[in-house]
Amino acid sequence: MDKVFILGGLRSYIGVRNSAYRHVPAEHLGAAVLKELTNRYQPSKIDMIICGNCVGGGGNITRLMALEAGLSESIPSFTVDLQCASSLEAVITAAARIQSGLADLVIAGGFESSSTQPMRCYNPNHPYAAAHDDTLSGNPAGICNAHRTDLSLTYSTAKFIPGPHREDVMLQGAEKTICHYHITPEEMDAWVLESHRRAYRTAREGLLDGIIVPVYGLAHDEGIRPRLNQRLLDRLPCVLKDGRYLNAANACTMNDGAAFLLLCSEQYLKKHKLSSCFRFSNACTVGADPLMSPASVLPAVRGLLERSGLSMDDIGAIECNEAFAAIDVLINRAYPDKASRYNPLGGALAYGHPYGASGAIILLHLMRSMELSKTVQKEPQGAVKKLPGHLLRGCRRRNRKRHSFGTVISIISPNVIRQKESSHETFYGLSLSDSVNSSPQDSPGRKRPVLYIRHAYQGSLPYPFPDPGTVCAFRSMDQGSVCARPAGTVSGVKRYIPYSCHCACGHEICS
Repeated sequence: MDKVFILGGLRSYIGVRNSAYRHVPAEHLGAAVLKELTNRYQPSKIDMIICGNCVGGGGNITRLMALEAGLSESIPSFTVDLQCASSLEAVITAAARIQSGLADLVIAGGFESSSTQPMRCYNPNHPYAAAHDDTLSGNPAGICNAHRTDLSLTYSTAKFIPGPHREDVMLQGAEKTICHYHITPEEMDAWVLESHRRAYRTAREGLLDGIIVPVYGLAHDEGIRPRLNQRLLDRLPCVLKDGRYLNAANACTMNDGAAFLLLCSEQYLKKHKLSSCFRFSNACTVGADPLMSPASVLPAVRGLLERSGLSMDDIGAIECNEAFAAIDVLINRAYPDKASRYNPLGGALAYGHPYGASGAIILLHLMRSMELSKTVQKEPQGAVKKLPGHLLRGCRRRNRKRHSFGTVISIISPNVIRQKESSHETFYGLSLSDSVNSSPQDSPGRKRPVLYIRHAYQGSLPYPFPDPGTVCAFRSMDQGSVCARPAGTVSGVKRYIPYSCHCACGHEICS
């Protein structure tokens, strides 16, 4: 099979429903980003365009979008609807076509407009319509009168499970998962705050500027709340009538956005004398109980790692499409020592969740995390430089012979991308996406970096950073106390603010 490489990609800023993009149809939003992508990379020949879309007007909306962007009529296009996994499944399908030799260059991704999604209505011939008409005798679907109050002739979200059409079924499933696994509000709130904090830091430092294109006047991700705090979270009501845990903060919002990637074969790279740092390696798809969908993130992760011959220790960063904060908690419980690697750029609880585009968005974030990691590695040993918090957390593992960065989106259709092999190391990226519609106590506005130090860390670093033999002073973020201890004894995922920290050569890292 031919190797598959990722040349690059772009996304729009993510808009809140009925806000900046409220009058922009999905095909127009996607077309604007697609046009910028083709202008930037100037692909010589596009064999196919494959995109995800969930709540659009139906039909082959990808073809419509491509024509809106002014691309050639000769380029075939088709649409994937795997709900929240749509755009990642589009990437997997594009990779499969390249691997099989059917294509050399494919654009894959997704686009969504929750603001303009159509309201649907059941046809009068449908049994649900008959169930609402008391003048009709009998019910062809066998729906009992007890269910008639649960039925609605109009809907915006497609039916998800058999039985009466209830649009809150996904929320009900998340609430059920929270209760089943005894997830506490405190656990979820911690990840909500952390997601917004990291996303705000990413935006403030411009870490995603290279992969975001402003369209239709929007120049920032609207969902990020830098002033979100515990007091505000405590005031939020439950979104379900009989619910206890799910609220507007720990459940994803409906959003507008678009994201696309360029995938090509090795032959295409050689022919056009191009280079790429990222290679698509593997993919895996799993199914799950639709009424316990957040819990399926764990078997999806394990399935892909097994197929790829990797362990979670090979994954340096995990980015999850946080359809619900419960997913964050489950990941953290299963892999507690990976908390510092989780959603390093912030997650969907902050950015938002444009269903059909989310898979491509987190894949772009994964690639950016890998580039940032590579930038840190190239710093000279004697340099003294203040780094963002997420880069400080990454410095501690530069001694690994094979360091990995990856992304986990949510529940289904994971794939692995691999950074191009060098003489020293290979980078792996893990990405999973959800097929459903679907820490951390820091204040988002905190300016001081948070330093994570792993227990039992050993070895020197190519960047001034305290090794296990260095005595440093740390201020505990939880207790506010100052303690002095060897760097290597700071336990697990506890978070400390560097208070007085010196490397072995005497350079001060933090003050």
